[in-house]
Amino acid sequence: MSLIDNIRNWSIKMTKSIAAFREQYVQSDWAEPDFYVNYEGRKLRYQILWAWYESTAFRNIHNWAQAYRNSYQLYKYTRNLYNPAFRIVEFWKMMVWGGLLDAEGLEKGAIPIKTVNENIRLPIVKLWKDSNWDINKDITVLYGTAMGDAAIRIVDDPVRGEVRLENIHPASIKSLVIDDRGFVREYEIEETRIKDDGKPATYLEVAKRIPNSDTVKFETYADRKLFAWNGLASSWTKEYGFIPLVAIQHNSVGFDFGWPEIHPLRSKVNDIEDLASKLHDYIRKVIDPVWLFNFAKPKGGKTDTTMNVDTSTSDYKEPGREEVPAMYVSQADAKAQALVTNEISISETSAQIGSMLSELERDLPELQMDIWTVGQDVSGKALGKARQRVERKVIQRRPNYDKALVRAHQMALAIGGEAGYEGYTGFNLESYKAGKLDHTIPSDRIIFMPDPFVEANEKRILWETVARAATSGIPPEVVLKDYGKTDEWIEEFMSKMEAFEAKQMEKAKFTAELAAANKQETDGSTGGKGSSGNEGDSRKGRSTPNNNDKSQKEENVANT
Repeated sequence: MSLIDNIRNWSIKMTKSIAAFREQYVQSDWAEPDFYVNYEGRKLRYQILWAWYESTAFRNIHNWAQAYRNSYQLYKYTRNLYNPAFRIVEFWKMMVWGGLLDAEGLEKGAIPIKTVNENIRLPIVKLWKDSNWDINKDITVLYGTAMGDAAIRIVDDPVRGEVRLENIHPASIKSLVIDDRGFVREYEIEETRIKDDGKPATYLEVAKRIPNSDTVKFETYADRKLFAWNGLASSWTKEYGFIPLVAIQHNSVGFDFGWPEIHPLRSKVNDIEDLASKLHDYIRKVIDPVWLFNFAKPKGGKTDTTMNVDTSTSDYKEPGREEVPAMYVSQADAKAQALVTNEISISETSAQIGSMLSELERDLPELQMDIWTVGQDVSGKALGKARQRVERKVIQRRPNYDKALVRAHQMALAIGGEAGYEGYTGFNLESYKAGKLDHTIPSDRIIFMPDPFVEANEKRILWETVARAATSGIPPEVVLKDYGKTDEWIEEFMSKMEAFEAKQMEKAKFTAELAAANKQETDGSTGGKGSSGNEGDSRKGRSTPNNNDKSQKEENVANT
């Protein structure tokens, strides 16, 4: 068989191995926790959640779709019409690590780094480059938000002479042992790989921390038999002192595996999609109805489907969306009429769907358009208020990802330094234990990009308020404090104001002196002309030093 045939057969085998749909697999119940963490159940759950992300959850291309619809008693032709899963995931990709990385100082960008050890910055830059982290960081958040779980494996690659971060699809994680801190103690990774002979096989990687030691034992298998996938050994040990994998839960609820953002709202979305699909199909029938005519049933004709439609063709797989039971009468007074009820109000049904969507947005404030538009409120207050819940939620979700990435950085730098890889000089496994690799990613970093128009307007309002307060005898410090400015900010501002006022006073002084000098010259000039009657003598009588003083004063004013 060809390679393609082998892969196709393996794909069929894996599809059949996925557990039949059971509602327990998509709910977390402390009374029966095994359903939520069970490997077969998790694979099914991840497949369902991914189908939600790509809006194919109700299509029969999935072998669980019909059972899913039946379990929730949904319309047989339910489609993803208003499904918010894609928007939710894309929102969190932006909010967690969205944007460009600062590949120089790591002080700005999508993932800013704070540390007292400046020597770790360049190694992290190298790690990001070798890991193509500009792209792969968003895959981590995609997996986490869409399916509830993500994982980053730290790969030691002596062939390339590098260490890198690698995303692990959650469906590949067969099992995890997590300690009370959320750190991984053991893992099993299972996925399909192609062996050197071109045949697919089940790859299994097992890593365990030996109790009371720094030793980590690795084993790799092919179809449940020890196999050296790296071409060197099927079993080896490392004195890491940690398991080189970090597990991430998008929303941790106390299990070893997390919730995706949409998890608690699937029931609401199911009802919305059910009702919306029925409404859309009803509109199709209203637009293109079947008619009742005053003639008898045609010989061999159909009594329960639309006329002249061949439902056996492969491109007519959903006849129920377009069919209406047909009736034929032979009475002479029969009238032609559409066999579609007009008792259903499209506007009222649409309003009901709109109300259900509004309820969904109350649960998921990140779906509201109000967080993106200023509207008529040019001050930006409404925008800031609309964003408050979202900002608090973002700050709550980010640490799940940030802290896991920090640990991955620390492990990678320790492994790279211990192996002597270029770019990691000065670090080793002891650096990890001693805390020399410590750093943080501030979770309260910028969330929404500031709107220049709103910022300018807010500044204008602030200074207008300060000016009005000053005319009423209220010190600027009081107003600025009320607007939330810090004591340090106010102190710096007042210092600048005092310097500005001093310059203004100096300028006023020079202006007054210049005016006085001009007046003295004018008086002297007029007096000279009156006593001698000779204009030339008057000009000749002006002293050069006085002219120089005038020029110097003008220059001083200009400089001020």
